[in-house]
Amino acid sequence: MNPKTLIQSSSSKNTKKRSPRKSVRTDVHELFGGDCVIYRTPNSGRVYQFQMWVKEEQKYVRKSTRTKNLETGISVGKEFYLDVHSKLRYKEPIFSKKFKDVVEEFIQEQRKLVGLNKSLGRWVCIKVHINHMLNFVGENTNLLEVQNNKWKDYYSYRKTLHPEVVNGSLLNEKYTIGSFYKFCVSKKYLPYSYVPEFPKIDSASRRREHYTEKEWRTIYTFLRTNDWLKHKNQKTEELRKFIRDFVIILINTGLRPKEFKNLRIKN
Repeated sequence: MNPKTLIQSSSSKNTKKRSPRKSVRTDVHELFGGDCVIYRTPNSGRVYQFQMWVKEEQKYVRKSTRTKNLETGISVGKEFYLDVHSKLRYKEPIFSKKFKDVVEEFIQEQRKLVGLNKSLGRWVCIKVHINHMLNFVGENTNLLEVQNNKWKDYYSYRKTLHPEVVNGSLLNEKYTIGSFYKFCVSKKYLPYSYVPEFPKIDSASRRREHYTEKEWRTIYTFLRTNDWLKHKNQKTEELRKFIRDFVIILINTGLRPKEFKNLRIKN
């Protein structure tokens, strides 16, 4: 075959026109002059779908109208359209973020405050509280899916899983979760109406049981005796001296063990 003919033959195969893709939409109805539409797809089970382009977000809003009836579908589509415009007007979020994504932002934001208005130990506590929150709502849950009245069950949820948890811990978790939601509001991820509403809890039982002065004197007196400090194994002896100093510093400073573990000379 002539090489020139071969090149032309190959070129003609590469430039062969493709047939246009068939639209997957059927029964399309424009609303508000084409600003939004409702339609069906082969996979929708004849249920009408809603779609609207939001220029401010550069995204489409897509929702199911949950109806096969055209008249009802048009009515629901109009409600969706007006709801989106109402949110735009009042600068409320249209697209919901997932809890796990916003938690990452929140934790990083709190980390920046260590050394300014909070300690490293407090930051560690915040992360623990946030993990309890994620376990309660589900890390892949969208922020807008959780209404503020869901939090009335938070305390009972925590006590069911951890019966030993005290009210003081629950109140601290409440404040952390409140801070997280205020962060979401400040970022315009949520309207203020989503801030949690917790039930009242007895604050009188906030204090944990603590040693009396007599009990404490018994402890630190024993930690200084040879019965505690002396041991045939040198490593065990060194460890016991460390425990003695560790306990005495905790008592005299009020630091919690996790806070003390993160303490450095520069602090």
